[in-house]
Amino acid sequence: MRSTRGTADERVTGFFTSLYLDYAHSLEQLGHIADARHCYELAARALTALPDDGYAALVRAGVAAGRARTGVDEPRT
Repeated sequence: MRSTRGTADERVTGFFTSLYLDYAHSLEQLGHIADARHCYELAARALTALPDDGYAALVRAGVAAGRARTGVDEPRT
């Protein structure tokens, strides 16, 4: 994931939210809550790259649920 940071290519920026969400969920399942919380935060920051459609709504719900499970109280918009 380090190699993807800092890219300005719009073809890939929309994938970051899903990538961070999936990675965060995996970390959470492994019991690495602090790392999972960090990745859920990265996913929340990347939400603006998603279009306003059903897939984005699903990802937003997943990010919100993950943040809630890992102790992040306030929603990020």
